[in-house]
Amino acid sequence: MVTCLNYSMFSRSFSDICVLGTGISTLSLGSLTYLFCALATVMLPTLASAQTRNLVPNESFEERDSTIVIGQPVPCPNESGEISLVTEWVSAGGSIDYFHSCAVGSEYPDYGVPTNLFGSQQAYDGEAYVLFGAIADNHLNWREWIEVQLKEPLKKDEVYELSFYVNLTDDSRYVVQEIGGLLTQETTSDYSGSLFFSAEPQVENTSVDLNEKDDWLEVSGEFIATGGEEYLTIGCFREYQNLTVDTLDYSSPMYVNNCSYYLDMVSLVKVGTVGIEGAEALETTVYPNPTADGSLYLQHNLTPSSTTTWQLTDLRGRVLLSQPVGTSTVEFDVSHLSSGVYLSRLLEDGVPLRTDKVVVK
Repeated sequence: MVTCLNYSMFSRSFSDICVLGTGISTLSLGSLTYLFCALATVMLPTLASAQTRNLVPNESFEERDSTIVIGQPVPCPNESGEISLVTEWVSAGGSIDYFHSCAVGSEYPDYGVPTNLFGSQQAYDGEAYVLFGAIADNHLNWREWIEVQLKEPLKKDEVYELSFYVNLTDDSRYVVQEIGGLLTQETTSDYSGSLFFSAEPQVENTSVDLNEKDDWLEVSGEFIATGGEEYLTIGCFREYQNLTVDTLDYSSPMYVNNCSYYLDMVSLVKVGTVGIEGAEALETTVYPNPTADGSLYLQHNLTPSSTTTWQLTDLRGRVLLSQPVGTSTVEFDVSHLSSGVYLSRLLEDGVPLRTDKVVVK
């Protein structure tokens, strides 16, 4: 492969600097010799994709722990609660079940993919997934949570998007809508001996009806990191009286008095920074901040198009207000919003240009 770069340094212009394969080329110009390494061929796409790097290790539960039985094949799941077979992930409460296609046709088919003890479902990605419980009849505040340590801590004022896929098990009698993801600086697995711990997840499902036993459904949302969050826990974090619970037809003998979800393909990526995210020359002002009289204004120097949009969201990324950007000053009526912190987002064709914190009083 040949990569040709065009450089400009001080008043001297260099063009057609070529890097061949993975070797090293030199270019002499006058008395100077410039050395260029072929790492440039991989650095450019790496830099371009850095912002979309998934911070969740073993995101689809494919990697199994080969050190459990030294000298033996990597074990397949064969009983309840074998999350210990999965690298990186742990139970933060309850008995997290693991399913893999290697168990199909084996002596223990109850934990196979697609067919298993709880129903039948192909993996969203790869050959494996896990299961957590949301509620049970005999313990309304019984929960199961699954936790992973991220590849690196989150950075203050960075905007991240969390997404994961769930599928209601065939044997579930109930549907719980409020499934979410909690980011913390410390591990939550210390709660693993408790039936329930209350928390406010940064991302929680509010827009998708999770009453789906055939297809995988995505739960996703954006949030601003406070800095130092290093652990992700997924599950249901509300007390029973604060849940939206639907009861399904109970005619099937397979139903049990609980609600459980398969979980697959977990992703946490940086999508921006509070402040300028796009055009360097962009000048915007959101005022007054904090708000004073129920109105919020955006002043900008854009030449707006039909796809330029101003949004106000909560800290979980839920869009509360949205309108096209036309004139140089745009107004939102925020008098109906509760006091708190919100996000002002300016977008072009769906791509964020700038994100700012806004305090509504």
